[in-house]
Amino acid sequence: MGDAMRTTAGRLKDYWYVVGTSAEISRTRPTPRTVLGERLVVWRTRNGAPVALSDRCLHRNAPLSAGDLFDDCIGCPYHGWTYDAEGRLVTVQSLQPGGRTLRKRDSFLIDGPYAESKEAVVGLYVIDADSYEHA
Repeated sequence: MGDAMRTTAGRLKDYWYVVGTSAEISRTRPTPRTVLGERLVVWRTRNGAPVALSDRCLHRNAPLSAGDLFDDCIGCPYHGWTYDAEGRLVTVQSLQPGGRTLRKRDSFLIDGPYAESKEAVVGLYVIDADSYEHA
């Protein structure tokens, strides 16, 4: 039903969607959400900025929402791969004791929609990738 709704209900992207109240989006635990059939993980950085990323690790598709938050990053519960608030893979724990921090040019990105806090709710702006012009 999700695909049929997205293709027949008209233009659903390029709009804001509520992903939770400000109280629901935490600095201490990731929160799973689904928007337009897409699984997301939402949390706040130490300075309170909301983050929304695809709720899947690039390695084995494990849900990041089952992982832990630390240093403004989220860790995958399966093998400990760590992503920053921009969705960039920053550490691969299994590569050496203590993990290996990746250089920025070696990093991989998972999808990271933009989230913003407005008073009592946290919203997510969903972009239509087909109509988005890259700068």
